[in-house]
Amino acid sequence: MKDIQSIHLRSDEYNRYIEDYKEKCSFDETNIISQEEWAVVASCCEDYGLTQKTIHEPPKHRADVEKQYSIILYVKGQFTLPKHASFATERGNVIMRPFIIHDTEVAKRMHIVAHLLFSSKELISPIEIDEEYIYEALRETSFTMALEEIEKWGKAKQSLKIAFDDDGHFKAIELDESNIS
Repeated sequence: MKDIQSIHLRSDEYNRYIEDYKEKCSFDETNIISQEEWAVVASCCEDYGLTQKTIHEPPKHRADVEKQYSIILYVKGQFTLPKHASFATERGNVIMRPFIIHDTEVAKRMHIVAHLLFSSKELISPIEIDEEYIYEALRETSFTMALEEIEKWGKAKQSLKIAFDDDGHFKAIELDESNIS
């Protein structure tokens, strides 16, 4: 696959891109834990001293996947952006393939995963734990993993934090350690 060039949008360009391409999220509410979510569970178990009753296969990673992203987006709220877009700039048409970490989607999924783990008694702990504890542990672990992903895929790429409100209005800023939460 041909490498997609890293791009750097000006403030007016990324605001126009977000406004033109934003779409309402369709959150995944299935009661099945995906391979990627099992990876979060495994990491969470290491971090919090929990034990899984059943060990799951980690997801397989594709080689050179980082060359396929042109920009990093950390998104919060009920809206998102597509995985591919063609964007007109002063430099001509630019193909955008963002690496998107959707914080709100992750939070909703971690609630579902925590519920499934708690109700099936999948996790063993030396201390008594409840569903909320599992959720908070998963949430913290998934947040840490998201930061690692941003660091991994974001080298030399523009990274934006985009926060949508319920009406689709947004605030977009350059992402750095001081404003990620």
